[in-house]
Amino acid sequence: MYDRILVPTDGTPGSERAVRTGLDLAGKYDATVYAVSVLDRGPLGRDGSRDRRKADAEEALSAAESEAADADVPIRTELLEGKVTDAVLSYIDENDIDLVVMGTHGRQGFSRVVVGSVSERIVREADVPVLTVSLGTDSVRVTSTEAARDIARDALAAREYESIEVEPGAYDERSAYVVQAVADGTRYNVHVEKATGQAHLVSLGDA
Repeated sequence: MYDRILVPTDGTPGSERAVRTGLDLAGKYDATVYAVSVLDRGPLGRDGSRDRRKADAEEALSAAESEAADADVPIRTELLEGKVTDAVLSYIDENDIDLVVMGTHGRQGFSRVVVGSVSERIVREADVPVLTVSLGTDSVRVTSTEAARDIARDALAAREYESIEVEPGAYDERSAYVVQAVADGTRYNVHVEKATGQAHLVSLGDA
């Protein structure tokens, strides 16, 4: 039924579960898994965040390769660049993908590889079936300002802003971190829930 199964991954629990699901389906249908991670083309930034995101993406792809080897399933991996939605949709067309498996939680930007506006657009516009995989009981817990800043950046990237500047540090409140950022000239407070990793964006107007 399926020959080429695409799994976007960023190495977080939701996408790791999607990788395992994709590998399981590939084993049943004698298919090949195509695992991709998407690196946006945004600026490097003062904190070297783009380099860190690239390293995370490469690590996620390596983990997928290791899981595929353990499952004895053929896999092809590729690091893509560009906006997540456009990159994934183009990859589907260019590689004759016939099923997409996506997690429902990830780093919020790729959580929208995942859940929210990006996944909704992929489900709506892809010409192939899209299977979404829930995180299940594996909760995400944010325990540092650095992790909160990464989630905030990805939440803004999910809205496809091109210029994103996340300010150093974060306000440590009882149930959430509050990260301040500027995206395409608009200032935001991003509330990152400690218990779930969910990000809530509050626009503060022009920067």
